[in-house]
Amino acid sequence: MRKKVSIVGAGNVGATTAHWIAAKELADVVLNWPMWFLLT
Repeated sequence: MRKKVSIVGAGNVGATTAHWIAAKELADVVLNWPMWFLLT
């Protein structure tokens, strides 16, 4: 069974982190962008 990683924040840092994890095949990655940022 593969490991799973959820990254909150899909900006530059989150996207780069997800890219490195996926490129090295360390885990399955899900990027989450909290919608409450848009409400403030």
